[in-house]
Amino acid sequence: MTSLTRKVNNSNNNSDGNYYEPSSINETLLLQSFVYTLHKDAPSYAFFPQGYATRTATRTHNLQHPPHHHQQQSTECTIHYFSASSLPWFRQLLYVNASLQDQHRAAINHHDDDQEVETPSAAGLHTYDAITLSQPTAQGHYQYIWITSPFHQQHTLQSLLFDTITSGGIHSVVDCTQFSFKAWSTLSMLKSLDFFHQCGWIHRKLNAACFFYDQASSVTEWQEANNNNNNNNNNNNNRVVVEWDEWSAPECMAAVVYYPSMDIWSLGCVLYSVATGKRAFQHVHEYQTVIRSGQLQTKIDTMLEEVALVDDSFKELLRRMLHVSPHARDSLQNLIHYWIQVNQLDDDE
Repeated sequence: MTSLTRKVNNSNNNSDGNYYEPSSINETLLLQSFVYTLHKDAPSYAFFPQGYATRTATRTHNLQHPPHHHQQQSTECTIHYFSASSLPWFRQLLYVNASLQDQHRAAINHHDDDQEVETPSAAGLHTYDAITLSQPTAQGHYQYIWITSPFHQQHTLQSLLFDTITSGGIHSVVDCTQFSFKAWSTLSMLKSLDFFHQCGWIHRKLNAACFFYDQASSVTEWQEANNNNNNNNNNNNNRVVVEWDEWSAPECMAAVVYYPSMDIWSLGCVLYSVATGKRAFQHVHEYQTVIRSGQLQTKIDTMLEEVALVDDSFKELLRRMLHVSPHARDSLQNLIHYWIQVNQLDDDE
């Protein structure tokens, strides 16, 4: 943790108690050798973890006398704010993203044509800075700040599919009903999770809110975020219980150890939403009722028939993913190969 963050003494900021708050009224945030010009849009708050907020900004070098003949380079970024009680999530996000970035760079720099690892175009968020305040802020009790490449909570798959659809069913960014959107998005998500697993990580709480796109021109190039429940599969210390939800594999209801096959089920539910525009289960209580009544296989069969109305390839893909038995679920490598072949997708495009 210490090597990934640096400490900032904010004990002398009593005159400006909200300087490090997402609701700061200041136009800039000065952190070491960089100035972050805060955008005027309001901060975005999330339900979990408690108090988590993001704010967009522009990052430039803090030069006292910048040369007039040289235009300063600026970088768009996102500032993530975590409360003092959110240290476990802050630490996990930093660690997982640093690991993914390192391994993504290594995979690109040492690319082997015979290599089996499917390397996505990007791997999560790039870290620009991470700080720990010497004490929580006065108002919101924020103590941890993470600055990354752009991330907008409105750019998640969940928002794209469920939150901002126009009356005609067409999203303002992309037409989610087009098969080309569904096909390329599916391939991107399969590759993203495969790389995640190849790096030794298990997501454990994968859902539609975990995938995000950078900008409208790359809306089918999905990256993973919300990596605060992950465990490294290479160590056996993955017995921390994760709250079960409607995207979780059925065996997670009583799980004490987590396996990659659980993520494959969750991704199957996500891809059902990509195909149909609907949630597999409206909420966790509906999901629990279906399982306890012994109707889960019937529900799966209905879901497969629904995606077949979109395209038979979705039916076959989800048939391989949504098995009640975790041992019957297909591998991501096989799923990727099938999807590319059946839909004649050129993986190099």
